Amino acid sequence: MGINRAKHIFLETATREYPDYKIDEHNKRVIEALLLYFTNNPGFEDVEFITNPSLQKGILLAGNIGTGKTLLMTILRNCYFPHQAFGIKSCRDISQRFATEGMKGIEIFGSRAVKFEYGRQRINNMMFDDLGAEKNMAYYGNTVNVMQEILLDRYEHFVRNGLLTHLTTNLDLNEIEAVYGSRVASRMHEMFNFVMLGGDKNAKDRRVY
Repeated sequence: MGINRAKHIFLETATREYPDYKIDEHNKRVIEALLLYFTNNPGFEDVEFITNPSLQKGILLAGNIGTGKTLLMTILRNCYFPHQAFGIKSCRDISQRFATEGMKGIEIFGSRAVKFEYGRQRINNMMFDDLGAEKNMAYYGNTVNVMQEILLDRYEHFVRNGLLTHLTTNLDLNEIEAVYGSRVASRMHEMFNFVMLGGDKNAKDRRVY
């Protein structure tokens, strides 16, 4: 799919679902880069403001509160670009699910994110929203850093099966390491394209209320 067609689909989707959504100098280049990525366009790997961009890695979209990270990824998901379908789940919801169901309730996001059924491989590409907003949760006295476990499991599937993971977060890499440990932080360089949205202090608040 050409970039002009992708832009048309993005604008059509954004206008239909979020009529007040605006594209300006604070988000335009990020949107254009992510359109290249989600249409599997090799031009993404030439994007200069992303370090070592790769279509084989997921997207880690970072930025301050209110810069529109979740909204942008939701619009991109709803464009239904071929080859790049993904689900969305908030990290807080996943942690709550662990608290009520234990590891069995979250294994679909981690250890069982890749399954083989009737001889076919099923891959659960996901975007985890707001990494860092969740709390460590306990299930029958067993306290677990839920997203740490999920990210480590998904790294193994990424290496073996090409599983893609996307994240939004307000944290920087140092904060991620402090919360999730050095093993997770080191693997993130392999798993993700790091993209900063709205880093300018004058960037508009793009939350939809």
